[in-house]
Amino acid sequence: MKVALIVPTIRQERIDSWFDSWAKEILGNDAALYIVHDRQDTWDAIDEDLGSRAGIISRQNAGIRIWGFLQALREGADVLLSLDDDVLPGEGCVARHIKNLTEPFAECVWSSVADFRTRGLPFRNVYRTPKVVISHGLWTGTPDLDASTQLTQPKLTIEASNDIALIHRGLYFPMSSMNVAFTKEIAPALYFPPMGPSAPFDRFEDIWAGIVAKRVCDHLGLACTSGAPFVHHERASDPFKNLIAEASGVRENERFWTIVDGAQLTELTIVGCVREIASEFLAEGSDYYRTYGSNLLKWVDLVETACRS
Repeated sequence: MKVALIVPTIRQERIDSWFDSWAKEILGNDAALYIVHDRQDTWDAIDEDLGSRAGIISRQNAGIRIWGFLQALREGADVLLSLDDDVLPGEGCVARHIKNLTEPFAECVWSSVADFRTRGLPFRNVYRTPKVVISHGLWTGTPDLDASTQLTQPKLTIEASNDIALIHRGLYFPMSSMNVAFTKEIAPALYFPPMGPSAPFDRFEDIWAGIVAKRVCDHLGLACTSGAPFVHHERASDPFKNLIAEASGVRENERFWTIVDGAQLTELTIVGCVREIASEFLAEGSDYYRTYGSNLLKWVDLVETACRS
């Protein structure tokens, strides 16, 4: 199994210390490392490689990490782990993500109708074991908060644990890209849309990618977990800057998930489902959603080609 770690950065000075912290995890799991520098030489490489499709990858925004996703897939990665440049690993972080994605995870699918046993409740066969394709890890130190929560509850923390749970079918969750692993098969659904200076929204690229991916997983009976493994997040971003960056997206986020949730999915493959969601975006009235849908279709094609190479 080939494992890839993908890290976007705008801070060259952090990378050496980041690598020192992660070296044991990288070398111990024979993982490939893809550092995506959000700067001109990377943008030029994207333009040269993707040509007319280069615009699907955000610049000056954390969504540029999908350039690393694409490189990792082209080089045969089976599991991709997305991280930030200001997180430190918990012990066995990479191995735990791999375990989450490869070992059976039992999901109870029967419920009693009373506080005692009633007729028809199975004695043993009350579980199913869906295939997990997304392992969403959490954070000690500074949690991944929105601006308003940063301002009103600055002392929030999460205690590290070994707890992990399936995100049940029909439930969405705010997927953070600072500690999330996924299998290559779900990569077509994990497109990070345009955000930042060139888009009307910011700081929702991973959230919206997670919504699309979860909708596809639910339709196909695939699963996402959240909990362990933990990383330690050192750096709190500026909540006032975040408040400005998030403002337009907060309202749209209330609507975005309902668009995805309302998509009528009939296909039985991940790629087919993603294309149906893209069609839903293309039918929306705004230029942003039409661009989103068009980009999503291009991303699917790029991922399919990358996985075949």
